Amino acid sequence: MARKRNDGWYQTSVVVGRNRDGSYKRKYIYAKTKWELDERRAELEHNLKYGLSADADKATFDEIGQEWLKHKRFFVDDSRYNRYEAVLRTHLDSIARMPVIKLKTIHIQNILDEKAAEGYSKKVLSEIKQTAKQVLDYAMQYDIIMRNVAYLSKVPKNAPEEHRDPLTDAQIQLVLNHWKGNRMGVPALIMLYCGLRKGEMIALQWSHVNLKDKTIFVEKSASSTKNQPKLKGPKTKAGLRIVPIPDFLADILRDCAKRKESMFVCPAAGGTMMTEQAWKNAWDSYMHHLNLCAGGRVGSRSRPKVVAMERFTAHQLRHTYATMLYNANVDVKSAQEYLGHSSIQTTLAVYTHLTPEKREASTKAFNDYLAQNNKMPNLSNG
Repeated sequence: MARKRNDGWYQTSVVVGRNRDGSYKRKYIYAKTKWELDERRAELEHNLKYGLSADADKATFDEIGQEWLKHKRFFVDDSRYNRYEAVLRTHLDSIARMPVIKLKTIHIQNILDEKAAEGYSKKVLSEIKQTAKQVLDYAMQYDIIMRNVAYLSKVPKNAPEEHRDPLTDAQIQLVLNHWKGNRMGVPALIMLYCGLRKGEMIALQWSHVNLKDKTIFVEKSASSTKNQPKLKGPKTKAGLRIVPIPDFLADILRDCAKRKESMFVCPAAGGTMMTEQAWKNAWDSYMHHLNLCAGGRVGSRSRPKVVAMERFTAHQLRHTYATMLYNANVDVKSAQEYLGHSSIQTTLAVYTHLTPEKREASTKAFNDYLAQNNKMPNLSNG
């Protein structure tokens, strides 16, 4: 039964168990109004009914987030798991110690607004919102909260789009001229001139490389769960595709096929499919190799390290491939097919990286078309 205390607050208690001596263990609840007290009592009784701790209302966002991560470990690969962990640690840390039942939409929105002001892209902001939503959905699943306040938060429209620069001409020449000096040289050529994703490159087998027709059948991708690699199908039907191999690359692959020691085109050192860590080690070695070829130098106690080439990622190779398709006047529909994009809007977004030379040539071509086809007014008759 509720009672009003001398200080004006209302108080009641709920039996939450028994002590070792058999006496009842009670949890006391306080509130400024009787209505609020009844609401808190009902929430506590609800938690107890569903097997939750009497202190479930104290569960913080970080505590729920860590439990959610343990659950996610069994359903996502290493790279996705690590990304979730990084978002919780670096972007949602400001609400880590807040009880989830006290979270409001404004708390999530403030994080998104602050990150946008710091220059984070819409993709990163969307990851932050989605991660918060999933953590709070997990809390709802176990009846710790009744609604998910992250759903009403919005990614700011003025946040910048994600931008990945294609390789410079100097970087492309390094990839072309020094592919023999490192075991990642050929995979880099394939990603640059066939547009394969990293996971598709890791999963690529020689049986899917048709050197007669000069095509690659992209059928599988690789993922790692607890750093154990496994093959999986493409995320969408568009990922299942046939990609043409340029003539010069087909000649290189023919030579490599004669000396292959694994079913994989880009295997780990022992011939097996690469793990995420094996890829990272191999890529670091490749970047070091290209830096030396560019005139860089290994550091020592007596002389500093010289960096002559800016590192690039596997995805930048694919992005460069898309840019080269555009500059080669490959139509956007064919580019969508080669890149394995499920939406043509994705291809169009990538296809907007016009070089100054391309823009100038396009302008000249349009003017020539207008002049040759009598599509301009006779200005002398004004």
